[in-house]
Amino acid sequence: MQTQIDQEYKIKLNSNVKHYFAGITLGASTLAETGVVVIDSDLNLIKIDKIYEVKDLDSYIETNLSTQDSIICVNIPKSDAPIQSKWRYEIKKITSLKDHKNHDWTERATTRGSDICSKFKEKGYDLFRYCVNTEKIKLNINSPYKDRSPQSVKYMQMTLENSLGVKGFTNNLLPLSAIDSIIGAYLAKQIFLKNYTQLGSYQNIPILSTKNL
Repeated sequence: MQTQIDQEYKIKLNSNVKHYFAGITLGASTLAETGVVVIDSDLNLIKIDKIYEVKDLDSYIETNLSTQDSIICVNIPKSDAPIQSKWRYEIKKITSLKDHKNHDWTERATTRGSDICSKFKEKGYDLFRYCVNTEKIKLNINSPYKDRSPQSVKYMQMTLENSLGVKGFTNNLLPLSAIDSIIGAYLAKQIFLKNYTQLGSYQNIPILSTKNL
């Protein structure tokens, strides 16, 4: 007999045919840009964009992504709210999302962009949430260089191309938001291939992660 937890890990998509996979990286504040990347079924980069107002995501998704033909993964931006104690701060830094399946997510994440995610989920889009840091660990693509440095960005681009097979990079360095969005787009493709695991849910939307390389 199938258990409740087995059912929880099975996501039913709205279509058996998907051609486009999108990753969206929301900034933690209104000052941070939002990265959007779309790849096709062969992992070719189709679109790399930046959006500065979360509200503009609405028209972007409507214009560029269809309900039946795409899967969207939107990151969960970290909360910049003050941590109540040093102990909580350390836990927030080192504890994975999987360990906080029943945790109060508002203590470690901001709800920025959640309204738009819920809106498109209700419209029938296959939309899910992800944690970019968890994905970097799962995919073994963490950079050994200083975060946000040119060396780190170059390393990440080379790793995404050589290890994950993402195609279409140029010699120009991408912004970090685009790098993180490519990771989300790659996860969207893995969801289509049923190569995922569920870490929990946030604002009633499943949080998924790549299961195996």
